Amino acid sequence: MQPPAANPFGYVDHSAFSGAGVALAWGEQADGQVLHIRDARRGLACECICPACGARLVAKKGSKIAHYFAHYGGGSGCGCGPETNAHFWAKQVLIERMAIWTPPAVATARGLRHTVSPARWMTFDDVRSERRLGSIVPDIVLILPDSRELIVEIRVTHPCGDEKIALLNEKGWAAIEVDLQSLRTCEDARIIEQALLEVAPRTWLCNPKRDRAVKGLQDKLAANEAARLEKERRRLAAEQKKRDDEVRSVARKGIALIEAATAIIQLPRAPLDPEIADFIARDEGDYVGFNTGGDGFLVSRNAWQARIAMRFACVEDVRTFALESFELDNVREYLEAVIDPRFRVPPGEAVRSWIREKLPTFRFPDEAIADYLDLLCMGGILEDTGIAGYTLASDRVVAIERRERHLREIDRREETALGLVDQILADLPPSEILDFDAEHWCDAWLPGRRTTPTEIIAEGTKDYTDLVATLRTIASIASGSEGTIVNRLGLPIDEACERARARTRQRLAREEAQRLTQTRDAAKATLGSEAAAWFECPLDQHNATPLALAGSGEAGLLFVLDLLSEERSRREAARLHEEEVARRRAALREQIKRAFPPDHRELVLTAYARDLDCSPWAACDTEDGFVAAQRVLVQLAPKGSRRRPFA
Repeated sequence: MQPPAANPFGYVDHSAFSGAGVALAWGEQADGQVLHIRDARRGLACECICPACGARLVAKKGSKIAHYFAHYGGGSGCGCGPETNAHFWAKQVLIERMAIWTPPAVATARGLRHTVSPARWMTFDDVRSERRLGSIVPDIVLILPDSRELIVEIRVTHPCGDEKIALLNEKGWAAIEVDLQSLRTCEDARIIEQALLEVAPRTWLCNPKRDRAVKGLQDKLAANEAARLEKERRRLAAEQKKRDDEVRSVARKGIALIEAATAIIQLPRAPLDPEIADFIARDEGDYVGFNTGGDGFLVSRNAWQARIAMRFACVEDVRTFALESFELDNVREYLEAVIDPRFRVPPGEAVRSWIREKLPTFRFPDEAIADYLDLLCMGGILEDTGIAGYTLASDRVVAIERRERHLREIDRREETALGLVDQILADLPPSEILDFDAEHWCDAWLPGRRTTPTEIIAEGTKDYTDLVATLRTIASIASGSEGTIVNRLGLPIDEACERARARTRQRLAREEAQRLTQTRDAAKATLGSEAAAWFECPLDQHNATPLALAGSGEAGLLFVLDLLSEERSRREAARLHEEEVARRRAALREQIKRAFPPDHRELVLTAYARDLDCSPWAACDTEDGFVAAQRVLVQLAPKGSRRRPFA
C-alpha cells in the first residue's frame, strides 16, 4: 500500500490510520539548500536539520503513513511544521513562476482616497525564504528587477504579528500577506498554487509609496484645514465688522427717527375734518382718547383713532352693512396720508429694539395702531380673528343685523305708505296739490291725533295698518272710484271726494234706470197687456207700486222679479192645465159622438150628473173627474151602444 500524499503545507488525511495531522515536509541540508521529504534518504541518512529551529531531523518514509521529517530524539518538535512547509513550498512555486499578483495600494485619510497603484502582476528576479532582516525573519523575500525587495508573508495558521508589522513600517520595507488559511486542508496543489499566486486574499502590510501618499493626503488635509480656518477667521471678522456697521447704522437710523418724531410734534396741526371733529365730539369714550402713544403721526391721537373707528369699527348705516375682516396692514395703509413718510414703512426689529432701549415710551405708528385695535377688542367692539386679523365682535354683528332687519321693515312700511301717498297725488289734478308738501305731511300731526305718519310707520302697530287701509281707500277715490271717507288724513282730497260722490249718484241713477227697465221688460213678458195696470197698483206687502219698489234698490228689484216669476209660473201652470182639460174634453166629446145621437150629445155633456156632482164637461177639470165622467156616460149610453163607445 502506498502512503497517503501530503499537500504543500504537509497536511495529509490520516483518517484511515489514526486521524489527521500535519508534519514537516522540508529539511535544510548542510549547504543551506532545502530538501523535500520525497527527495530525502530514509532515516538520519537524510542529513538535514529543521529549517525553523536547527534541530537534527529523521526522514520518516514508511509504507503506512505519509512521509515526513521528524525531530531526532522524539517529542512533538518545534510546532512550526505548517508554516515552514508553506514557506519552502511557496518559494519553490515563486521560483518557478517568477511573478505574483499584488493588491491595489490605496491611500486614505479622513475621507480622502487615492489609488497609488492598482492591483497587478509583479515580476521579480530572485526569491529568498526565511532570511533574517534585522530582528525579523520574513517568510519570503522577492528581489525585484530594480533591486528593491518585496517581503511576502504566508498566513496558514497565524497572521503576521503586530511587532513584525510595526518593524516593517518602521523600516519602510514593502510587504504583503497572502491568506491561505482557508486552503490548509485542501488536497489539490493546483488550487493552492493558484491561490498563492493570484486568487487568495492579500493585503499590504507595508507599502512605503502608499504611506508617502497617505502623508501627502494628510498634508493636503492639513493645508485645507488651515485654509478653512483662515477663511472662517476672515468670515468671522467680516461678520463682526458687518455687525459693528449694522449697530452704527441702527443707531443712526434710530436717532434720525427720534429726532423726526420730535420735530413732527412741534409742527402746527391742520384743522380737523368736520366729520371727524363731529365724531370725536359725539364719542363718549368708546372709540377715541385711548392712551396708545404713537409717534410719526401728522394728526393728533384722537384724530387718527377716530379715522380708524369710523372706517373699521363703526357702522353708521346698518342698511348697507357688510361684515368684513381686515388686517393691521390694511389699517396702516388707510392711515398712510396722516403718517409722516419717514414712518410709513415700519423699520426693522433692530432699529425698534435700539429705540425701545433708549426711549421706552416711543411707539411706531404700526405699534400704536396694533395697541389701539387690541383695546377695541378688549372693549368688545372688535374681535381678533388670528394673526393680525380683526373683525367686528360677534354680539355687535348680531345687534347690527337685528337693527338692519328692523330698519328694513320700517323702510318697507314707509315705501308702502308713501307709495300710496304718491299715487294719490299723481291722480289728483295739479291745481289741487299746489300747496301740499309731502315731507311736511310726514312729520306733522294727523288731524285729531298727536302723532305723525312717520311715527306711525316706525312703530308698525295697528295704527299703521289702519293708516294704510285709509290711504288705500283715498287712493281708490283719487283714481276715479266711488266712495266716501270721513278721515281724510290731512290730504288734499276734498274735490276728489266730491267727484266720488257725484260718480256715486250717477251710478245709482244708472242702476235705478236699469232696474226699472228690467222690471218693465219682465212684466211685459209675463203680464203682457196687463203690465201697465199692474205697474200702477200698490203691492200689498210693501204698500208701493212695483216700479217704485224696483227703483228703490237691488232688493226691491229682486222682490218684484220674484213676484213676476211666481206669476209667470202660475200662468204657465194654468195654461198647461187648460190644455190638459181641453184634451180630456176633446176625448170625452169624441167618445160621446160614438155613443149618443147628435141631438143628445150636448145635453149629455153639460147636464148635471148626480154621481159627479157636476156635469161631465166640468168633471174633466181633473183626471179623476175625467175617468168618473167616462163611467157615468157608459151608464147613460143607449142600450146596444152602452159599452162600445168607451171600450
